[in-house]
Order: sequence, then C-alpha cells, then structure tokens
Amino acid sequence: MAGLFLRASIIRSCAPSGLDIPVSELAVSTSAILMVWCQVQTAAGLGSLETETFLEDLNCLVHSGQVPGLFDNEELDNIIVELKSQESEGNLPDNREALYQFFLQRVQERLHIALAISPAGSKFRQRCRMNPSLVNCSTIDWYDKWPKEALLRVANVYFTQVDFDEALKESVAKVCVDIHKSVSVAARQFWQQMRRYYYVTPSKYLELIHGFSNLLKKKKIGILNSRNRFANGLLKLSEASSMVGEMQEELVPLGPQIEQKTKQATNELNNVLPILEKAIVALQALDKSDISEIRVYTSPPTLVLTVMNAVCVLLQKSPQWTTAKLLLGDPSFLKHLLKLDKDKIPEK
Repeated sequence: MAGLFLRASIIRSCAPSGLDIPVSELAVSTSAILMVWCQVQTAAGLGSLETETFLEDLNCLVHSGQVPGLFDNEELDNIIVELKSQESEGNLPDNREALYQFFLQRVQERLHIALAISPAGSKFRQRCRMNPSLVNCSTIDWYDKWPKEALLRVANVYFTQVDFDEALKESVAKVCVDIHKSVSVAARQFWQQMRRYYYVTPSKYLELIHGFSNLLKKKKIGILNSRNRFANGLLKLSEASSMVGEMQEELVPLGPQIEQKTKQATNELNNVLPILEKAIVALQALDKSDISEIRVYTSPPTLVLTVMNAVCVLLQKSPQWTTAKLLLGDPSFLKHLLKLDKDKIPEK
C-alpha cells in the first residue's frame, strides 16, 4: 500500500486518547522517541484517523512548532520542575519564558512522528489541501505496491504459524499471490470499463491469507467432528453386532426347549378350544328367565357361585356374590358376555 510518512519535530502528542507517555517524561528523555499513527483498516475499507482535528493539530505543530494554549500553568510548572530535577549542571535559564523555549527545543530534538496515510480516493487530496504543512514541512516517502516476491514471502511466513501439510504451504502461498494479482488486474479493467476505482491494498492481501487460515481451521474442526461421529457410530454398530452374536449363541441351546414349549402350548390350546366353543353355545342358549332364576339366590350353589366369580373376573369386577347379583340385574348382561373380546382379556 502506498503510504505517506511525515517526519517532523513536535512538542506534544495530540492523539485524542491512548498515549501512555507523559509530556514531562518526553521533555526530559535522554533518547529519541518516534511515535507512529496509521490510517485504520476496517471491514468496510480504509477508515479515517481517530479524528480529523488531529491532522489540524499536526499541521500546526509541523508549521510553527507548537499549538497555542497547549499547556496550562499547572502543566508548565510540572514540566519546569522536571527539567530542573534532571539538569544537574544548573545551566538552565531563570525566567519562565526562557525555560519554556528550552523545553520546546529539547522536545523538538528528541521527539518525532511518523504518519501513514493511504493516498487512495479523494480523501487524501482533501487532507493535503486542508493541511498544507503536512506536505511542505515533512519528508514524504511513497511506497509502491508489493512485488510478487514480497507477497510470496509474507504468505510463507504467515503459513508457518498455520497447522496444515508442509508440502502444500508453498503451493497455497503461490495461489494467494495469484489471486491477489488477478484481482489487481480485474480492478484495472473495472476502472477502464466503468471509470470506478477499486483499491487492492496489501491489507486486503493479509485479509485473504487470514480468511483462508480461519476457513481452514473451521473446516478442519468440522471434518474432525464428522470423523469422530462416524467412528462412534462404527463402534456402536460393532458392539451391537457382537451382542447379537452372543445372543444367537445363547439361543442355540434354548432352541429345543422353545420348540417343546411351543408344542405344549399348541396342545393345550387345542384342548381348550372345544371347551370354549361349548361355553359359547351354552351362553347363547341362556335367556332372561335363566338369569332371573339365578339372581334370586341368597346363597347360591357352589357351581353357580364358581361360574359367577369367573364371570366377575372376566369383566374385571370383584369376585363375590353381591357384585355378581348387580351384574345379573343389568338388562344387557348377556349381550356383554356374547360381545366380550376374548383376545383382549387382561392376563391378571
């Protein structure tokens, strides 16, 4: 990315926030200090500096060496105290104005600033017109587009921190360079056809590499999760197959017993079915007079009581004579018995 760097002696940082070095420390520092401000790269493109008024302050500083009203009396007193405490030889001037000028000279010698701005778009021209001292009172270094070798080197260095096949890193780096170059060519064609600029900067190239690394990481995590789920599924299938095999082995000796039980059940069913048919025929032969005759018993015969207790059990009632008399009093008693679903009788 092309950049404009301004090198000028200034007396104080005018950044809106984020400066941790006190002015007094800068004033009495024994070594040179360089402060750098860069234009912010946002997701939507090149952003602005912290505030546009910041450039106005810089313009004033590089032009005249100070900003009027920059320090209040308390700050000046603190600066003078610091200067006197650091100057052991006592060759400082006595009056306040001379001390202030001495302070300016010390800071101008030891404090410098570098400002990096993208020349893309009309914003750069506007800033230069509004703040001419940034151009007239500074040294300008123009940085051209990165060559192919630099792009390839940056990608290779970045990919050393990314976990994937070493044999592929060189090829992937070349692909990133080719993509960046092809976009630059397309941007020039876009300008020729549509007369609209699209700026392809090294920061875009870094975003491409970073985006590829993030995508690779997400895909790798997704593939590993899928592989783990697949492995767990195979493990469950293997366990189920083993359990089926064990159950089949257990059923082999039980086969003759099951077959014998089946034959016994079939024989018992065959013996019971004729009895059931006779019971149905006998039930169909009953009428209301038979029911009334049985109902009048206070102490029924044993056989009558046994049959009615069985009927109570079939109808899920309490097996006792008082309950049986209530059932006999129901006009639809015989219909209920004839329509009773024999296949759905509870086991209890």
